[in-house]
Amino acid sequence: GHNNRPFASYTKEISSYVLPKSRNSNLPIDINGTIDDSTISLYVPFNTDLTAITPTIEYLGKSLSPKNRSIQSFTSGEPKQYTVTAYDGSKRQYDVTIHVSEPNDNEIIFFAFLQSMDKNENYISQDAIGVINENTILINVPNGTDTSNLVPTIRFKGQTVAQTSGVPNSFPDDVPVTFTVTSYSGIERNYDVLVNVLSNSAKITDFTIPGSLNSSIDQSAKTITIAVQNTALLHNINPKITFSNNATLQFEGSSFNYGTDTISLSNSSSRAMTITSEDGTISNTYQIIVNRLSNAAKINSFSIVNNTGITIDQNSSPRTIHIN
Repeated sequence: GHNNRPFASYTKEISSYVLPKSRNSNLPIDINGTIDDSTISLYVPFNTDLTAITPTIEYLGKSLSPKNRSIQSFTSGEPKQYTVTAYDGSKRQYDVTIHVSEPNDNEIIFFAFLQSMDKNENYISQDAIGVINENTILINVPNGTDTSNLVPTIRFKGQTVAQTSGVPNSFPDDVPVTFTVTSYSGIERNYDVLVNVLSNSAKITDFTIPGSLNSSIDQSAKTITIAVQNTALLHNINPKITFSNNATLQFEGSSFNYGTDTISLSNSSSRAMTITSEDGTISNTYQIIVNRLSNAAKINSFSIVNNTGITIDQNSSPRTIHIN
């Protein structure tokens, strides 16, 4: 249900939809719904009777229809509408669909590490939702996460999944861990779960451009200084950059795709290159300073003590200095 209003008058949201085993005797375990915008999906075992389902619903708003914990009859695969009414009278409709597993179903629908499953303090700093692509699941976790003791939340179609949802598992960084879903008819399907610990590094360690003679980076001042030939082009150039793995770049406030996008620099003012760490927690802005070296090679003055008869011929080839 809802609590005393720690939310805006226009709020109307279902935050949790669960079929608890304690209120649904035909279910072997609690079934948690997956909420995606205004759609809620649940997957229950093969042969589950849906004619008398009692959900427990948490929501933010003034009222919910049908009411929380009211007995409902569902048909597999067909949505039932729930409406949350806010205190300002506005409404939001949710489509709730319960899917009964077929005998040959063996599919992982949802794989995540959720803060709500935290067995120890600081287990995971934020929810991490896996991306499922055929038989591979990629899941990014915050920097600093201990991957040796992660508790997955798994929702699936089938009879069993091994390893087990809600139990700590070890997920070595970038090493796949296999989960097997078995259908009610005994057909197995393997999923490789790959956990990637996001980097919090945001550093540019090398930056050069065509025609550069040398470059240096001051990490304290966050400046990149480049010396270029006097005739070097500074417009529409492809820089060569070494930077933190999987970080993102911006040039002068716009997204910069390294390897494809070009930049334009100036020898009269600096340009800004911003780098953001893979996990989004750290950003650094470097100022790019270009020094265009002079191509002048001229002696304008030449003197010898007690000799005032020295002249320079700038037009001769080679140029000459005459000493009388």
